[in-house]
Amino acid sequence: MRHVSKRTDRSRTPAKLSKPLEHGIAAYALAASAAGVATLALVTPAEAAPVCKNLSAALNYTATFAFNPAHQPIAPFNVAQSYHTFSTLTSTGINRGFFTRNLPGAEAVVSSKGFVADLASGASIGPGARFGKGAGYGLIFTYTPSQGVSSQRHLGNLRFGQTNYFGFKFLISGQPHYGWVRLESTIVKGGRTPSVDTKILAYGYESSPNTAILAGSCTAAGHESAAGSTPSNQRANAGEMAANNAPATSLGALALGAQGVPLWRK
Repeated sequence: MRHVSKRTDRSRTPAKLSKPLEHGIAAYALAASAAGVATLALVTPAEAAPVCKNLSAALNYTATFAFNPAHQPIAPFNVAQSYHTFSTLTSTGINRGFFTRNLPGAEAVVSSKGFVADLASGASIGPGARFGKGAGYGLIFTYTPSQGVSSQRHLGNLRFGQTNYFGFKFLISGQPHYGWVRLESTIVKGGRTPSVDTKILAYGYESSPNTAILAGSCTAAGHESAAGSTPSNQRANAGEMAANNAPATSLGALALGAQGVPLWRK
């Protein structure tokens, strides 16, 4: 017969640390916490930069393109055109193009006559520009040969057969953002009446609110260098350098308690 020994459970109590060791661990934890918060204080958000994208949207005869640069629930603008013949027995008709707003706060850069302006490449689009709804529902061109309208003489500021830049402003989270859209419109002949083909080629907008942008460029207007505009990747690198050289104040000084007071006074 095998003898079975009885095992008794011993109450387990945590070992007590010596007072010097306990104080040392507490001091280390406090210092590590302060250092961690101070490190977070050194990290600044990446500098905003323009968002740019190429497009391949074509409008023929009567068509509409919902222009939604920031992919919001509702597109702030429409690029549209209409084609209408006066009679099936004649070869006369009218073509119109529009850059029309859809939302409050969405506006285009307009000329002194109120029509949507055709901007030069590199023009600054920002808080100092003239914005408006655009006369004639945002009219950018008309083409009616029977009424003496030609590619060089028509209502609206678009130039047929050339690159056109239209500046705009729209809201993201209630803040104004500025941008541009590039398109080309070409008169097509050979049918019953001439029509217009419009191609929307690209757009750009500044992701930082209240910041100007250059028409046709992916560079913010406020970051031009002596040799020209600074590329957006160089701007990002500059932001990283600023973060690396930032003083350990704010959150880091706050975490240091009384020892951080002199830092706040600098």
